[in-house]
Amino acid sequence: MPRRGTRQGLAGFPPAVPASVRRKGRQMSILNSLVTALTGGGAGGASKGGTLANIARVAMRNPQLLAVAAAMFTSANKHGGLTGMIDKFKQHGLGDVAQSWVGEGESKEVNADQIREVFGEQGIERIAQKSGATPQETPDLLASVLPGLVNMLTPGGRTPPQAEAPKSSEDVLAMLQNMLRGR
Repeated sequence: MPRRGTRQGLAGFPPAVPASVRRKGRQMSILNSLVTALTGGGAGGASKGGTLANIARVAMRNPQLLAVAAAMFTSANKHGGLTGMIDKFKQHGLGDVAQSWVGEGESKEVNADQIREVFGEQGIERIAQKSGATPQETPDLLASVLPGLVNMLTPGGRTPPQAEAPKSSEDVLAMLQNMLRGR
């Protein structure tokens, strides 16, 4: 309980805590609930199959990489969010793969070499640095989560307009959390 006369900031942090620390705290809280739900410790479970199981494995191994991957699909992403990501795969001859993630049918797999081709070595290095993963493991981890994230962000096989896109990685992770709760 806060002392009399003290204010509580967002997510229970005192107002003096920088916004970046408060944001990371909210993000980790969402990631912790996702891991619980995806591994069967909560309402969700992992019964939906490989896609959610892959997200769970990455969330347990490197939750920050899941947050970094989620940020790629936000409207704030300089590369165009979800639409930009799908276009990037198309530019590298993998449009049919990315489009399968949007549709409601079976999602095609992507491998680490294809991820390296799409993002380039510098892109992989940046993602690794932001997530704390090694550049060697980053492509495999991304290959595990990107299909599921795209599928989740395109309900009914519809790519939402950029104006309706999630604004932050926390929004994307909260969408995943809400989807799991609804099962």
